[in-house]
Amino acid sequence: MRVLLASGVQRARVTSSAPLRGSARDSDRQLLPRGCKSATVDLTGKTAAPLRLSVSDAPDGTGGLQGASPLVFSSVDGTPISIRAAGSTGRVVVDGTYRGSAEIIPGSRGLTVVSLVPVDDYLPGVLGAEIGADSPREALEAQAIAARSYVLYHALHATGEPFDIAATTSGQVYRGAAAESEATVRAARETRGEVLTVQGSVVDATYHAVSGGVTADPLTVWGSPIAGLAAVYDGVGTGRDLSTEDEVRRFLLSPPRGVLGASHPYFRWRTRLSADSLTRMLAASLPRRHPQGAEQIGRLQDIRIDARAVSGHISQVTLVGSAGAASVRGDAIRWVFGDGRTGGDGLRSTLFVVDKAGSRAPYSAYEFVGGGWGHGTGMSQAGAIELAQRGLDHRAILKHYYRLADLTDLVESEP
Repeated sequence: MRVLLASGVQRARVTSSAPLRGSARDSDRQLLPRGCKSATVDLTGKTAAPLRLSVSDAPDGTGGLQGASPLVFSSVDGTPISIRAAGSTGRVVVDGTYRGSAEIIPGSRGLTVVSLVPVDDYLPGVLGAEIGADSPREALEAQAIAARSYVLYHALHATGEPFDIAATTSGQVYRGAAAESEATVRAARETRGEVLTVQGSVVDATYHAVSGGVTADPLTVWGSPIAGLAAVYDGVGTGRDLSTEDEVRRFLLSPPRGVLGASHPYFRWRTRLSADSLTRMLAASLPRRHPQGAEQIGRLQDIRIDARAVSGHISQVTLVGSAGAASVRGDAIRWVFGDGRTGGDGLRSTLFVVDKAGSRAPYSAYEFVGGGWGHGTGMSQAGAIELAQRGLDHRAILKHYYRLADLTDLVESEP
């Protein structure tokens, strides 16, 4: 797997407790002196030779090299390597220890740092960061299969970037060896080769922290379907139609008994914001999202819920202002009520109702009353943990959330 650790970097330092190897991407020639355990790569600003490699801890003295080819580093004995990288302001953006190799790639906006790691060495560092190493064994194994499916899907559908997936919430949170434990390593090993498929193709097996009682259809969230995924009532029994304001409000304020994830701190949440603070927020966030309608709407006067899915998740909201209106769809609704950036500040989910202060527009304040944390599609991690605590195995957990998908063992299916 090629995992993006950071881009726009000015300097990257690679160290190891064992001697390092370092070479250009397409060359076997070793660039580091024998016994070297530390190497630094800087962006030079020169078009012909944007990289400068320097070594100061080698037994035979200081080395140096300038060039344009991406550089690859690893330890001679497979020991994890430590990477510390900083941007142009000096702010450290990577500081961790990772298995496999590291590739440092020059570009017009700085250096890109990529971790090159086998999928089953990658997964333990995802499980510890995403669902937590102290989760029940069957929940960890369900998460391992979902995460393996997710990363393999993205690797198989590469877009031309020099990486398969990011190590953040825009991909899967990956913290390398620091997030590993005996439990996460075992979960990856015990599920080796297992993925979710539909008609033989690996599923884009998305997941989230907690559903709030019902998962979302990908069509509602992203405007397009995902094979194998559909909205699921996340509890015992069957759910009901939550597409009306009255029904979703009743569901949020009085959750049914037996719904999963109720102990999670964001199973239910409230956020109150004044019209003035929302006006300032939207002035910055709307231009980043480029919604239908005016980017700058003036002072916020009303928030109108235009449409909900059967799951209760909002599919479109219109923001009415003194200078115009803007309509926002799907998952972007979360982020427009924040800094506008995916994964930045925003609402916890799109499963919410809005209470307005005042008898009519323009309203002076808005309270968002919601449930769940995340985009809401696929597996709820809190739900998976609770199902495991109730005695279900990882197969049953995955079938609950990915009902249209099959569990396939790629190792057994190899010719």
